[in-house]
Amino acid sequence: MNPRFERTMVRLLTGLPPAALRALARPPKGATTPVDPHVRMMLALRRARGYPGLSVDTPELTRTFMRAQAALARAVPTAVTQVTDLTVTGAAGELPARHYANPDNEGLLLFLHGGGFVAGDLDTHDEPCRVLCATAGVNVLSVEYRLAPEHPFPAAVEDVAAAYRWTVEHADELGGGPIAVGGDSSGANLATVLCQLIVAGECDAPPPAAQLLFYPPTRHDPQWPSRSSYADGFLLTRADIDFFQGHYAAGDEPDFRHSPLLGAARGPLPPVVLYTAEFDPLRDEGEAYAEALRAAGTDVAAVRVDGMVHGFVNLTTLSPAARTAVVDAGRRLATLLNIREESMSPLRNRVVFITGAARGIGAETARRLAARGARVALAGLEPELLEKLAAELGADRHAWFECDVTDQAGVEAAVAGTIERFGRIDVVVANAGIANRGTVAVTPVDDVARTIEVNLLGVVRTVGTALPHVIESRGYCLLVASAAAFSAAPGMAAYTASKAGVEQFGNALRLEVAHKKVGVGVAYMSWIDTDLVRDVQADIPTFTDSIKKMPGPLRRVMPVGDCADAFVDAIEHRRDQVYVPKSLKRLRTLRGALAGPFDRIMRREAANSVPEAEENYARLGRSFGEHSMGHGKKAEKD
Repeated sequence: MNPRFERTMVRLLTGLPPAALRALARPPKGATTPVDPHVRMMLALRRARGYPGLSVDTPELTRTFMRAQAALARAVPTAVTQVTDLTVTGAAGELPARHYANPDNEGLLLFLHGGGFVAGDLDTHDEPCRVLCATAGVNVLSVEYRLAPEHPFPAAVEDVAAAYRWTVEHADELGGGPIAVGGDSSGANLATVLCQLIVAGECDAPPPAAQLLFYPPTRHDPQWPSRSSYADGFLLTRADIDFFQGHYAAGDEPDFRHSPLLGAARGPLPPVVLYTAEFDPLRDEGEAYAEALRAAGTDVAAVRVDGMVHGFVNLTTLSPAARTAVVDAGRRLATLLNIREESMSPLRNRVVFITGAARGIGAETARRLAARGARVALAGLEPELLEKLAAELGADRHAWFECDVTDQAGVEAAVAGTIERFGRIDVVVANAGIANRGTVAVTPVDDVARTIEVNLLGVVRTVGTALPHVIESRGYCLLVASAAAFSAAPGMAAYTASKAGVEQFGNALRLEVAHKKVGVGVAYMSWIDTDLVRDVQADIPTFTDSIKKMPGPLRRVMPVGDCADAFVDAIEHRRDQVYVPKSLKRLRTLRGALAGPFDRIMRREAANSVPEAEENYARLGRSFGEHSMGHGKKAEKD
């Protein structure tokens, strides 16, 4: 199968709603409790392709296979300010390394990749390092080490000890702050073995401030119950464990340097954050290690991630639960390192350009982004409100620009001003929008066209002008559409057309820039408690009664804060779609099946609502609401 096609299919299928995933993918044999639905689909796809586990015949084939599997999960990478490849000094020569840094990070994590001591490299573990750098407030130094069987035990241990000493010596160059060590699987084993060596005086280096361990192998013993319960079908298999152990330390006498459970009682080690997975053959020995460390006086925070399998740090782009677990673990590490809360936000120091920012959704989104450490460029048509909001957020960190999104020169000036002030644009929120009153039959054509011009062409101008800068930063664009994109209603022809256009513009743009590592999201909202909706309520007395007759999620007006929270979440996680409320997703998914019934309902209602809308237009003498800046009063009749 073509790798690109296979990657597309994996992302498409694992991106289905959880209920669909559970319906399509049967759980692995032996699962007595629920498996995360995204992981469940991933395991089903592996079964269909004939992939039993993580190892393949020889070490060389296993390395190739692991790289290919990591590529299947690859998506738009989590944004990090600076990523630098370098080398560090190992026990027998230079070792490849990669440094991930954000300007205000306050600590440093030496991260060691998993792969059974036989496989794995900087690329297979690029995304988890990015996630930790972006969310834990630490810079990350990912280091390769010599692999078995070409370099069996204790070569990896010696490399890690040397790499740690190099890290300590160069800490200031790497960002400074407290140093932690960590990794996943075999990397976690090596990280905690390093700590035991230091405490025992067998490695001449200061102890790290903390350890971050994901599902470490701690004692090669086939009698662990989890090794039998989850021997097959859960990614890592019993055969894999024997394969890796056989190449790394076959026949060696018990030694804490490859079985750290044997050295847990040596004395208190640096504080530990240790995560295991429910369906992992290594689960029991990881949890036994946590208990042994506690008994020896080590501070341990041990978490079992329900529904998850071994290797979940590499599944953060496929499973929201896997990403949540990695982020949570990173935050626990940050707490041990006394890193400030604001330093843990992935939005910290990101520059966000927002149109329609003077009020409503734009203003609330700006407030929430600023609270998460982002730097916001506010663009809109109401300079007094924009200046006031910028002052509220902190004029030293934020800026505002008077800008009509239908004026290309104005948009270019606002974008140029943002670049001059901040030097970059990481995120664009194309939010400006208006809605005209009345049906097509009674509304002046210029007013219908103006709605489309602001809502659709304004998005095109905003995104198109800022896009080169977003591409440069591998950033994200959030295009604000509406539930109207898939739920037409009388009196909303121009609004519906413009928002449907935004939806398809966003969908096509996403395909065009994906290979440039840029994310594109489209937001779908029901009625949001903004001036636009309040104007409709004031102008059309029957509005409240009318929406009660609409399908479920369209029957109520949502608080503007809920919408802003959803936008911030979308920006942080680079989501393809945003729904406010979330139940809109079901309506959009079913829109084909519901098109007929919904159309019949709206036709019946139109018999009354259309004459009322046209009477309201005649009464008001204007096409736009009171707060549609530059339109509400301008369109009034003499």
